[in-house]
Amino acid sequence: MSVVELPSGMSGDIRKIKGTEIAVLAEQTEGVGGSADGGFTALLNGCWQRTLDKGPYPFVAVGDTKPDWKRLLKGDVLFGVVELRRISLSDGDIFDFDAQCEECKAKIPWSVKLSELTVRKLPRASAEALSEGRPFVVEIAKDGAT
Repeated sequence: MSVVELPSGMSGDIRKIKGTEIAVLAEQTEGVGGSADGGFTALLNGCWQRTLDKGPYPFVAVGDTKPDWKRLLKGDVLFGVVELRRISLSDGDIFDFDAQCEECKAKIPWSVKLSELTVRKLPRASAEALSEGRPFVVEIAKDGAT
């Protein structure tokens, strides 16, 4: 089991993905009775063992109760899925893919170490607004930074 802290500050114990969950996820991505998120929230729910810190979510309870992943920030869900990949696969920290050259369209093999990606924590003001049930605004700079 591993402890994961999501960008919002919520944290919990997660376990590795089991084979049956991989099969369910494959069915979701093939559109067999799939959910809108491709099965990611169900996958996280199955692997989430215990909530250690509820973060800014007033509707999440600390303990063995599972969070309602559909109500969490999408960044937390994405981060959780990436962490599941990292702990569940022997080489899960390495993500290999093909990038395409914009000029010649050639495919270029690329590799990213997921643990080295920059993850921005939820700003304190946004966390406070979320915990109080108020909307919050995120401004994105022209260069893509927040």
